[in-house]
Amino acid sequence: MIAPDTIQQILSVARIEEVVGDFISLKKRGVNYIGNCPFHEEKTPSFTVSAAKGIYKCFGCGKAGNVTKFVMEHEHLTYPESLEWLAKKYNIAIANVQLSPKQIEEQKSKEQLLSLNQLAKEYFVEQLWNTDEGKSIGMSYFKERQLSEAVMKKFELGYNPDAEQAFTNYAQQKGFTLELLKSSGLTTQQRNADFFRARVIFPIHNVSGRVVAFGARTLRKDKTVAKYFNSPETEVYHKSKILYGLYQARNTILKNDFCYLVEGYMDVISLHQGGVENVAASSGTALTIDQIRLIKRYTQNIVLLYDGDAAGIKAALRGLELIIEEGLNLKIVLLPDGEDPDSYMHKHGAQGFNEFVLNNAKDFIRFKIQFSMEETKADPHRKAAVTKDLITMFGKIPDGFIRGEYIKEFCSLMQISEEMVIREVNNLMRTALKKNAAIPSEDASLLQQQSVGNFEEISQPNFFQNPDEEQEKNIIRILLEWGSKTLSNNKTVAEYLFDEVEISLIDNVVCAKIFNQFLQEFEQTKLFDSSSFINSPDEEISAFVAELLKDQYLLSPNWESKHQIFIKDREMNFEEDVNSSVHHFKLKKLLKLINQNLQKIKTEKNLEEEIQLQYIHLQLSVMKADLAKASGTVIRK
Repeated sequence: MIAPDTIQQILSVARIEEVVGDFISLKKRGVNYIGNCPFHEEKTPSFTVSAAKGIYKCFGCGKAGNVTKFVMEHEHLTYPESLEWLAKKYNIAIANVQLSPKQIEEQKSKEQLLSLNQLAKEYFVEQLWNTDEGKSIGMSYFKERQLSEAVMKKFELGYNPDAEQAFTNYAQQKGFTLELLKSSGLTTQQRNADFFRARVIFPIHNVSGRVVAFGARTLRKDKTVAKYFNSPETEVYHKSKILYGLYQARNTILKNDFCYLVEGYMDVISLHQGGVENVAASSGTALTIDQIRLIKRYTQNIVLLYDGDAAGIKAALRGLELIIEEGLNLKIVLLPDGEDPDSYMHKHGAQGFNEFVLNNAKDFIRFKIQFSMEETKADPHRKAAVTKDLITMFGKIPDGFIRGEYIKEFCSLMQISEEMVIREVNNLMRTALKKNAAIPSEDASLLQQQSVGNFEEISQPNFFQNPDEEQEKNIIRILLEWGSKTLSNNKTVAEYLFDEVEISLIDNVVCAKIFNQFLQEFEQTKLFDSSSFINSPDEEISAFVAELLKDQYLLSPNWESKHQIFIKDREMNFEEDVNSSVHHFKLKKLLKLINQNLQKIKTEKNLEEEIQLQYIHLQLSVMKADLAKASGTVIRK
């Protein structure tokens, strides 16, 4: 793991205009630089780089971020790999956190396991292609499944003979110990026998192409024997962090910008053979957060392919909330009863498969809403349980605009109060935020260091579609831009905002997270450094901040020199910006309270309660008039 001090040194030295300039031609435009975007085709430059802020933004495709994000996006690297790339460019020696003797031994053990797996893979491939037993049994099975030699070689399929210790003896002759063979799962613990004997072999690769485990299928008809065996978990293989076929599919996923997810080895291989190569498999298990984040390195779009029976539907729903929580776009395709991707591809070919997917792909959240409604069967208790379950799911959708659209549709279908659902969702999100904020500072620091060392995501969440949250984003923007400046009342902008803005009123989850982190750091140090947010290892925060700090418009150099049009200096008028932002934030929240109170008045049947609500409305209206006057806003009746 790269030492924190080295990370800070890299980020302080790396100049974003220099890094971007290695890949595209940049021209000076005012205080910024401009050029053709390297992420999409364009003739008119819309890609801007701010050297002062350390961020880039494309007004064409929307990509934005800091210097590490640019390297990650352009070179398809992980966060640690992007830091190593920058360190090499600026001749910075990588200082790693010193490893203990135990950690050194663990690294040595992992390398030995990987070397053993490589030997096993080569042995199994040799047995399949060049022995009589392999050709007559293993190869016959693959031919029966209509696999071509090309696809068998692509996935490095193999065979282990029906002999008690054939591979175990071979590996020991090559210098590997029996203890290592047992820990790898290639040799049984009790009898020292080959674990995968008399089976066809499916090597499992990590994303860098190294073999970390194996899947194996028996060819016997004995139903008491398990059809598939997988390697046990080892130091190099964690089932929850691996997707079968992702190594072979990653380039096509990048090119097509979406990934099919299936269940089994043969599903992946058959689709590849049919020309559909952007596919990976969860190997029959429910999707995990680590698997989802692996996919996010290559695309934001997932299409789940599942059997169309009830078991297939339930399997599809198991991984839903994790995928949604990660902000991915998700669709589901249920195949006809009795079909799986492998069988459907063989029967209908690539064209038929693609047409079926195009005509039957369903938005996953709408699918779950409809599926859940069918399960209620007019049972009020079941309806309440389904509503609670879906409210929990809505609270995990990171994009406020998308979240609001789904809530609106759900409430219309279920004929329940949209206001009630929104309130419950907001309560859940605030509770989750408070739990995250309650992590002790020492633990939080450790978590941050761990995320720096294990960062695996490349993504561009879209935070900026909900117009109702613009005032909240503006509060965070002025914190980032003007937080350390002093107002005429001798308070810093940060102190003023912390006094005037109540965090519980911030609905946008990322805004609330940043505001809370600002507040905690300020209370501890009384210092203010927005660069820590721009360069945050938390991808959600760094992308959000880069989007907030981008210049809203590209100004022509002719405005001042030719047309004598001068733009008002924002920095000279920062106090006006601060006051305006706070007033508009409060006004927006007040209007929301007034609307909620009016709805209560309309439905209230108790006269005394209605009088009390009318009195509250009068007070709120007075406050509204004062705030509108202070913010210079005209509110229509």
